[in-house]
Amino acid sequence: MIAIMAAQSGDATNNHGLNLKKAQAICKLSKELKGSAMRAGRDSRSKITAILELEAVFAAMIPNATKGTADDDCADYDEVYQEANRTVTETIKKIPALAETAAATAAAAGRAAGVLDEFLAALAQGTGAGTTYCIQGSDTNAATQADLADCLNTDLKPQNMVQLKDTKVEAASQHEADLTKLAKALAAAGTVTSFAGSQATKGCGLVVGAADGIMVGQALSGSFAWAQGLIRFGAGNANGLTSTGVTADSHTTTAADANLHWASDPEKIPVIAEAIALAEGYKSIANSIAERPRNTIEKVKTCMKAKNKEIKREPIFLNVSHLNRELKKAVAERDKALSSQHANTTPKQQTNCSNKKETECGTAPGCGWRKAEGKCEAKDDGQGETNAATGTGDGAAGNTANTTASNSFVIKTSPLWLAVLLF
Repeated sequence: MIAIMAAQSGDATNNHGLNLKKAQAICKLSKELKGSAMRAGRDSRSKITAILELEAVFAAMIPNATKGTADDDCADYDEVYQEANRTVTETIKKIPALAETAAATAAAAGRAAGVLDEFLAALAQGTGAGTTYCIQGSDTNAATQADLADCLNTDLKPQNMVQLKDTKVEAASQHEADLTKLAKALAAAGTVTSFAGSQATKGCGLVVGAADGIMVGQALSGSFAWAQGLIRFGAGNANGLTSTGVTADSHTTTAADANLHWASDPEKIPVIAEAIALAEGYKSIANSIAERPRNTIEKVKTCMKAKNKEIKREPIFLNVSHLNRELKKAVAERDKALSSQHANTTPKQQTNCSNKKETECGTAPGCGWRKAEGKCEAKDDGQGETNAATGTGDGAAGNTANTTASNSFVIKTSPLWLAVLLF
């Protein structure tokens, strides 16, 4: 709804420029927009860091590895494991959207603050002799830096506008501002008396569309807007104020309009509306994550550091990489044992006795000299096979070592160790 307010003729002390209350409302919104930009960037970085940290901590857990007690603040290890799994799965998917909306929010908020800053900087510098000015101060004179402290540092020069790195912005970033409420305050603060009086003859040419106002020696050929339509006026003398509804960039101002129009719903000005919408979008995603990752990390760490356990376990169960190393080591030992047994139990080739001379036959394993035949032959009493297998001569048959039993023991113990690891 368009609210039209009657033009007000100014009095002797308030007919030269923007009302201070209105200017301060603009500065307040600008500062909070900058704070919102900083907060979105910092908050998204914190949440993404927590999600990635939880993912790393979760990787060090093994389901059913241990169970803490109520005294450990870990009554159910398995439930904490499942909660960590759910939180990682659900929140890690939101990282791209969180980062994207945070960047967009910061950019839009910074852009909106810049538009307002440029408007304030131009008007703040508009001062003339005596009591002529574009922004009225706390008395009958022009506004000072102290009057506009949310916008300016030191003095009214544009290079001294409050920046993102300033402590004022840092303080603003510590809380969540209601940007819609702050934007609406631009219409509510000092609407009637702002720019009251005949501006063509009483002061600020920055809001005059007639000759020698914005243009030298001639009037505007169309309408003129400050801050994307926060103020809009035509070619006539801006000698009164009306409040005009804003829908996108649509205003009722015409080229020949003699009145100064101030937006009655500044929250609909495009640059401000975009910043508000993106900030709300980021807030929705951020709230869906909240402190879940950080809280889950603390639960996991509490359980993994619990001192009292219903089931005692070695630290191996709390570190997946260590478990894998031990498992590989056990498999290697088993393979080594199998290779050793194969080498020790493979029968040696039977000694060829037929080509042995009498002097050689007695010392050859498994061979014996047959006097009747006058030749060396393999013994047929079984002793030769034993000697050949053990590599000993006839005289050492009683010292045969039984390595088969010890090899069997090695083979059996490795799978047992492997079973313990996998338990």
